[in-house]
Amino acid sequence: MMELERLRWLRKNQSKLRVGKYHNLNEYNSNGETHGSNTGKRVVLPSSYVGSRRYMDQLYFDGMAICSYVGFPDLFITFTCNPNWPEIQRLLGSVHLKASDRPDIISRVFKIKFDELLSDLTKKSLLGKVLAYMYTIEFQKRGLPHAHILIFLHPSNKYPTPSDIDRIISAEIPDQDTNEELYNLVKTHMIHSPCMKDGKCSKYFPKQFQPETIVDQDGFPVYRRRDNGHTVLKNGIQVDNRNVVPYNAKLLTKYQAHINMEWCNQSTSIKYLFKYINKGYDRITAAIVPNDYGTSNQPKNVDEIKQYIDCWYVSPSEASWRIFSFPIHGRKPAVERLYFHCEDQNSKKREWKPRQKGYTIGRLIWVPPTTGELYYLRLMLTHVKGPRSYNDIKTVNNVKYDTFRDACFAMGFIGDDREFIAAIKEANHWGSGQYLRLLFVHMLLSGSINSPRHVWSKTCHLLADGILYAQQ
Repeated sequence: MMELERLRWLRKNQSKLRVGKYHNLNEYNSNGETHGSNTGKRVVLPSSYVGSRRYMDQLYFDGMAICSYVGFPDLFITFTCNPNWPEIQRLLGSVHLKASDRPDIISRVFKIKFDELLSDLTKKSLLGKVLAYMYTIEFQKRGLPHAHILIFLHPSNKYPTPSDIDRIISAEIPDQDTNEELYNLVKTHMIHSPCMKDGKCSKYFPKQFQPETIVDQDGFPVYRRRDNGHTVLKNGIQVDNRNVVPYNAKLLTKYQAHINMEWCNQSTSIKYLFKYINKGYDRITAAIVPNDYGTSNQPKNVDEIKQYIDCWYVSPSEASWRIFSFPIHGRKPAVERLYFHCEDQNSKKREWKPRQKGYTIGRLIWVPPTTGELYYLRLMLTHVKGPRSYNDIKTVNNVKYDTFRDACFAMGFIGDDREFIAAIKEANHWGSGQYLRLLFVHMLLSGSINSPRHVWSKTCHLLADGILYAQQ
């Protein structure tokens, strides 16, 4: 009810959200929820709404800004709530309730445990000095919260070699006689239960035995899983080291929960990690409904709020978490989003001012190439130093250009469209003038041409030559 009230306010106050700034956001949607030809009226769900697609997109770009500043993340940790924690059972045992009956208690206890874990990692430097971190809280279908945490370590505290990885990450069953407590914790929390689908496990368990930790050619670690005879009985099945989820012994012993730790210091998986922890909420059901896409030229109304609500699932723990106003995302250092606009699109005087206190990473907001002049303005802002007006940004080598696109072309940021001109010349040999015009229109709609005037000029010359030839 609380979330629907917020969404209702957004729907009724679109004019206060400055949705006119979104007039260029009718480009192709990667999720296939809208079509470029069906623009119509748009109900915008802004990035200020926690959990929206734009909210998650902005978090992804913030994460990439941190990554570009401090380097690649080193550790990826998943911390899952344990409903059998003594703190939870002590409160529920006296009233004969299950953990699922009190999602408020689960949320509060998990928040306390998570804050302590974050303090151990960042302030107490349990795994080394931390330069930056970011996390996202998610919720399983059965209601248990869990956290995904990315840790960026100081260069002096990284774990570059396989032997260094073995110091903090283990994927083996400990000796029961030597450390019975750790053995029982691994047995309870860190054994991957067999879950076959079509004869295969979605998590690729069981793994292969591995005598020593190595880093493969793609930069992914292959953890040590020795065939030492250590086994445990899980759900009536005898399993060995091939079924152990990588863990850290100190964290597992202290928090007694599923804490999966992965070494991730490789460039090939950076975008995957950031997209994974900012992927948004899961959905629970879907329905197939008819539509008339492709059968009508009438513009369609795009309602982003309705798209967000469709198939939306809120678990009890998530509801409690949101009612308590607990954050679902956090990062350090802070990322300051630097907004900009084209001429005559802001009625108030706004300017960037140097930060007087604290530390932050500045990031120009991302805009797609289909936004036209706004995209080229952003491109120029990343290279022009100290401009005091739009004319300064449009000036290149003491020559003032009419548009930001022309300025980018003069700076050499965009190509000269040779491939498009070559395509038109080739089509001129076997196509009619009408076909050349149609081809040029398709090029314009694709948003790929950097200098449409230049390409159109070449097309006009070819059309003129074709007309003269036909007259002769």
